[in-house]
Amino acid sequence: MEYVRASAQTPGRLEIGLVLAILLALSALLVYQAKHVGVTIDEPAHVLSSYLYWGGADRLRPSDMPPLIKIVGGWVPRLEGLPVPADLGRKGDNRHEWQASLLMMTQMSRQQIQDVFFHSRLPLIIFPLFTAVLLWWWGRLLFGPFTAALLLLAFALEPTALAHGAIFKNDLAATFAYLLLWFCAWRFWNDPRPWRAALLGAAALLAALSKLSMLVFLGFAPLLVVLAYRLRVLTNYRRMLVILLLVVVIPYVGLLAAYQFDASVVKSREIAALERDPNFSRLLLTVCPVFQLLPVPEGLWRGGLALTSIRAADSHVYMLGHTHAGGTPEYFPFALAMKVPLPLQILVIAGAVLIAINCARRKFKLADVFWLLPGFLYIGMASFYPSQLGIRLILPALPFGLLLAGMAISNLESGNRKFVAGFLLAWLAFVSLRAYPHGIAYFNAWAGAPENHFRYLTDSNLDWGQGLPELSAYIRDSEIKKINVAYFGTNHMFAYVSDNTVQPMITPYSPEYITSNPFKPAPGMYAISASYLTGHMFVPKFRDYFKTFREMKPEACIADSIFVFRVEPNAVSLAGTKQLQSR
Repeated sequence: MEYVRASAQTPGRLEIGLVLAILLALSALLVYQAKHVGVTIDEPAHVLSSYLYWGGADRLRPSDMPPLIKIVGGWVPRLEGLPVPADLGRKGDNRHEWQASLLMMTQMSRQQIQDVFFHSRLPLIIFPLFTAVLLWWWGRLLFGPFTAALLLLAFALEPTALAHGAIFKNDLAATFAYLLLWFCAWRFWNDPRPWRAALLGAAALLAALSKLSMLVFLGFAPLLVVLAYRLRVLTNYRRMLVILLLVVVIPYVGLLAAYQFDASVVKSREIAALERDPNFSRLLLTVCPVFQLLPVPEGLWRGGLALTSIRAADSHVYMLGHTHAGGTPEYFPFALAMKVPLPLQILVIAGAVLIAINCARRKFKLADVFWLLPGFLYIGMASFYPSQLGIRLILPALPFGLLLAGMAISNLESGNRKFVAGFLLAWLAFVSLRAYPHGIAYFNAWAGAPENHFRYLTDSNLDWGQGLPELSAYIRDSEIKKINVAYFGTNHMFAYVSDNTVQPMITPYSPEYITSNPFKPAPGMYAISASYLTGHMFVPKFRDYFKTFREMKPEACIADSIFVFRVEPNAVSLAGTKQLQSR
């Protein structure tokens, strides 16, 4: 496609002012969420491993979180201190970081939990902000200032990205790194100079440091260099060799440094053990001998093994009332349909149609592949991986979906059509701010009322343990004297509520204590996390353990993720078969 002429011009004061205003508003929204959204299920383990990283002791299993967010945010808990054993993470420590983090949480007061996690989250806000700026700049180069500004606003208002940008997790770090990788690839393809190759190598490093699954893109940069020289018929092979060295050496040395030079070659017996493992990828086995010659960071090696050892039988995802072992290819397309706001869906579909028309008319260049295909590529790869625990796992595809939408927005720039773009962005703002600050649990209008959302999807799409502070406030404000709680999360419940008020419910994680299946509730108050209601996390025998509550209308829906029920006397027949009705 022909790039907009004005996009090459230096932004004027008005444009810069508008961009800064949007970024400032986005920062304020992120900071407020970082302070008020409850601790999510993964955060204690990540904060603990980040704390250990800055002490040179990040050796706990499973090492499945690469160091980028630890580098950016781990210094905060290091300064504030965490109640952990002094010997945690020393050489030979075989403890699991999840178990250690759960113990850590029980040693913290509510105020300490709130302070540590709020302050630790703040540095990670740079990732959604960087993503927003890069999306604006790339959109400007492709479509011009008007469309770029609206793309920036659309990203700032997208509920899922907004929600996950304010927690101690790597999803927005990976989103920025993936966008930067393809932007650098696009610039290199158009102008293959050595300094652009160095930027491409740095972007590949950043991607590998943000998410272990993006290690595959370490091979992308060298491949791109070869393709650029072959397809563009470039003949300076000495320059190509220099460029290849840059895109290989920069990521390798960067990985060694990020993992604190704790590296060694892999022993032959380890490779032999992997060869005997029927679940280990045969393709990856062909690469493993390289690491018998080339030192690999210990944490990276263990994390990579943990990532590749996830088996379909061990991973269960929930969709439309059914549990799927090992995921299903329909999961992420369905999650996109239910979680992406309708105005964005309209813009993305319209943009895709326009792009298809332009492709048929051959109005695109080969370089446009770098912004047209990466979103589809990421979703496609994720759709065939067993771990499908929420739309957050494909957030790196979001900026590319917005670039597709940019094609539609750019066709609405002139005349009265600007009002169409304005209406869609106003609609997006309305649905996003109405859900704020509970964007983790946001579902679009297709899903109906919040009490029905768990019938479509759960996990981090809905209930990630974030609703405990709101549940505590609800119990206090409603003057509830006694309530039974089945809380799904790693936050310390009794830092928020009194054990005189809350009775933790036994779940099928402890089947030896189960006295009836399904559970038969006595009269009283019950609060149950949405991820437990579905039963997909339990073994098949107990999938219907909370079936009685699934058939009830909740009295309240806390943070759109924890359901409160009131069971009246005589609500269940003596045989236990009569359906419960809410008051």
